[in-house]
Amino acid sequence: SCAPRQPAWAMEDDDLKLDFEEALETDGGRLNSVVEEGPSEGGRHDGSGRVSQRHHELAASILPAKLQGKFRTIVCRHWLNGLCMKGDEECEFLHKMVKERMPACRMGNNCTNKDCLFKHEKDETHAKECVFYSQGFCGHGIHCKYPHNKRDFKSIPLIANFTKGIPFGDGKKPPPAAMWYADDEELEKRRSEPTGDLFRTAVCKHFMERGVCPYGDDCHFAHGHEQLRKFPTKMQQEAKRRMEEAKNAMKTGFSKADPPPPGFPLKIGEPFKLFILRDSTFQNLVVSVRDETWIAQAKSREAMNKAFYSGHKVFLAFSIDGSNNFQGFATMTTPIPDGPGTPSGAPYVEASEDGPGSDSDSAIAKGGEPGSMAAVKEEKGSGDPAEGQDDKKVKQEGESLIKEEPKEPKEEETKKEEKAKKQESGLTPPFGLHWERLCECPLDAVSETANPLDYDITLPLTGDGVQVLPHASVGLRLLRALWSATAVQLPQELLAAPTPFNIVDKSKINPDLLTGGFVFKCNARTANECFERNLVGCEEAMGEIASFIQPGTPIFLLNENTNCVVGGIFQASTPLTHHIEPYAWTSDIPPPPPGANGEEPIPPMTPLPLQVSVRRMQQGPPLPMSDPMVIRLLGLPPGKPLSEGPVTHSEAQRLVQLISKKPTTMMRIPGEERPGGPRPPPGPAPPPGPPPMANR
Repeated sequence: SCAPRQPAWAMEDDDLKLDFEEALETDGGRLNSVVEEGPSEGGRHDGSGRVSQRHHELAASILPAKLQGKFRTIVCRHWLNGLCMKGDEECEFLHKMVKERMPACRMGNNCTNKDCLFKHEKDETHAKECVFYSQGFCGHGIHCKYPHNKRDFKSIPLIANFTKGIPFGDGKKPPPAAMWYADDEELEKRRSEPTGDLFRTAVCKHFMERGVCPYGDDCHFAHGHEQLRKFPTKMQQEAKRRMEEAKNAMKTGFSKADPPPPGFPLKIGEPFKLFILRDSTFQNLVVSVRDETWIAQAKSREAMNKAFYSGHKVFLAFSIDGSNNFQGFATMTTPIPDGPGTPSGAPYVEASEDGPGSDSDSAIAKGGEPGSMAAVKEEKGSGDPAEGQDDKKVKQEGESLIKEEPKEPKEEETKKEEKAKKQESGLTPPFGLHWERLCECPLDAVSETANPLDYDITLPLTGDGVQVLPHASVGLRLLRALWSATAVQLPQELLAAPTPFNIVDKSKINPDLLTGGFVFKCNARTANECFERNLVGCEEAMGEIASFIQPGTPIFLLNENTNCVVGGIFQASTPLTHHIEPYAWTSDIPPPPPGANGEEPIPPMTPLPLQVSVRRMQQGPPLPMSDPMVIRLLGLPPGKPLSEGPVTHSEAQRLVQLISKKPTTMMRIPGEERPGGPRPPPGPAPPPGPPPMANR
C-alpha cells in the first residue's frame, strides 16, 4: 500500500512543485501558449525565423501595413498586470512571458527596483536624453520613452533650445545667419497662420542665438523680452473662447460658411437693417400688399431713412396685434417723404388759422401767399377807388408788412423744439416697399431671442418701429424663421377691394388712459401650478373688469406672499373663459366624503373659475413691488400698491422694461411725464383685430 499523501499546508517550501514548472524548464523560460510571437531581427527564438499565415492575417486585421512588421514583438504591459481587455486574439502586443521581448522600463537607468521585469538595456534609442526634460519640462512625464536625467536647477538654460542633437542638413552645425531668411512663399504661409493663445509666449531661439530670424516680424515667437507675453491661464483661454463664440454670433449678414437659403433676397456679405412694424388691423396689411406702400409713425422716420440712405438693404417685419404671428417681411424701396401724413394715405392739407372764409384764403385763391405782395395789394385795393392810393404807397405798406422784427434766441429755440416735436408726432406719407414673403410665423419661433437695441426685450414684445440688431443670432434668425414659415396667399377679392389705409396715429393716444394689461394674483402654492399649466385665473367678481382680455394682452403674475411680480412677462393665448381647467388649484382642498350609498365623491371645483391660457414671452427675475425705486418708476400713487386688476398701457410698458432689466437711467420717471394725482381708471380696450390670415 502507498503512503498517504501529505496535505499542502504541511509541506515545506522546498517540497512544493507547481504544474507549469516542468514546462518552463523544457521551454527555455517561455510558457507554452496558443499566442504566436512576432518576428525579430535575428529570426524567431527557435531559429526558424518564420511565422504562420494566421499571424499575418491577424496583423493585417489589427494594424496598418506600416506597423504589421512589429505585430506582437513586445510583451503587453497590461497583460503582465492582468488588465488587458483586448484578449489574446485581438491585442497587438504579445501575451507571453518572454524575457527578450519585455518592454523598456519607463524609469530607464534610474530604476531602483531590483525585481523589475522590464528591459534596462542601454540601446541607441535610450542613450539619447530627453531634449524637453533637459530644457526644463517634458509634457510626457513618466510615459516619455527617453530618459529623464535629473539636473540641478541652475544648470537649466534660461531660453529653451529644442534643436539639441538635431542635425541641420548634412552637417551638425546650423547654417550661417546670412542663410536664415525665409522666401516669399514661406512668409505668406506664416502670415496666413492664425495666432492662438500661445502667440509670443516663448522667446525665438534663432533671434537670441544669431540676432536674426528667418520670418522677421511675422514670427510667432518673441524677439526679445519686451515682446514676451504672459502664458494665458485657463480662465483667460475660456474667456477668449466665449468671446470668439459671441463674435461669430454677432456677424451681420450671410457668409460662405452660413449661406442664405435658396431664393432669399440677400446675398453673401450684403449688409442689411431690420425694423419691426406693428398694426392693429389686418385690412391695412392687405392694402399694403395691394399698393406696395406703407404708412409709418413719424417717430420712426429718421431711423428708417438713415438706414435706407446708408446703402443697407432695409427689411420690414410685420406683425398684427393679437394674431400671435409675424405676417411676413418686405424690402423698403423708397425713403419716407418729409411732411405729415394722413391715416388713409391721402395728401395732407393744412387748415388755415383764420378759417376757410378769411381774407387770406381769398388772397391765396387769387395767386398770393399770406403776407405776400399780391395779398397786400389785394387787401389795399379792396376799398373805395376814389381814395386814389398810388402803387408806390401800396408797395411801401406791403414791404412794411413783410418785414419781420428780429426774434430773440429763446423764441428761435422754442420754435425749433416745437417743430421737432411736431415732426415726431403723427403719421408719415406713404412710402414704397416690396413684399418678399407673406407667411404665418408663430411668435414662439423667436420667443427667446432678445433684441439688444431694445434693452434685451424679446422680439415678440418689441414695439412698433423699433430697429432689430442685424446679427446672426437676432435679426438674421428672425428673417430665417419668416422665410421658412408656411407661405400664405391672399384671396383676390381682398386685393381687388378699393379699401384705403386706416392707420392709427399712436402719438395721439394717451397711454395712461388706455388699458394695456392685466395683473393676476397667486401665492406660493398656486404659482408653480400656473407655470406648469400655462394658466392664470381670477374669481367670478373680476369678470366685468377683466372682460377686455384678448389674445395678445400682456399678463403679469403677482405673488401675494412675497409681493413680487414673478415668472416674467406673459401674453394671453385665449380670451377670458370659464373653466378651461375645471379642477385647477384644488390640490389643497380636502375631497368631500362619499355619498350615503357609497357613491364616488364629486371632486372640488376650481376656486378661480375665470381663466386665461397664457404663453411666457420672456423670463425674468422676481420684481419686488416694495422697492421704492420700482414704485417710483411705475408711477404708483402713495399707499396704493400694485394689485390684481387692469393696468394702463404706460404701466404695462414700464413693467416690461423693468422685467427685461432695462437701465433705470434710460426710463422716464412717471412724475416727469404727467402731474401727480389719483390713478385714472383704465379706459376701454381697443377693439381686437381680425383673426390671422390662416383662418381667413
